[in-house]
Amino acid sequence: MKSIILIGIVAVCLFTGCSQKGADASKPPTSDKPKPASDSSENDPRVKKIQDRIAKLSPDCKEAIDKVKTTKLTTNGVKSAVPPGEIADRFAKQPPNIGIGWDAYKNTDGNYDVWYHFRNSKGDIAFAKWSYNSKTGDIKYVDAMGAQFSYASK
Repeated sequence: MKSIILIGIVAVCLFTGCSQKGADASKPPTSDKPKPASDSSENDPRVKKIQDRIAKLSPDCKEAIDKVKTTKLTTNGVKSAVPPGEIADRFAKQPPNIGIGWDAYKNTDGNYDVWYHFRNSKGDIAFAKWSYNSKTGDIKYVDAMGAQFSYASK
């Protein structure tokens, strides 16, 4: 009996298209979630905080960022055709993504954590992260976003 009722509900939905009553089929469905404005990064205190921190970077942190941005990395045994800096630039040019900037921090062990901060198409502020060893020159992505920003075929 339950399966017959379920089949009947599915059939009604399929035949009616599960559309809202009175909805215009030519218009895309609207969302209650507000869409980020293109200039909202300028007014976002989280973005301002990141930008302020970037403005105060030491020369050695800037050097660590430059190494990560310009080194072609190997991901899953395959060398990238372009470095993370170019991948980040490409990403930031795809509206509505917004590149916020590169940041670094020197750890007590002498290694650096390097981040690329950005606002994604959903309006979320996120980052990709790498670890840079200045003694050996080794660069490794630390998180999934770091891996995504470490490889591109061209």
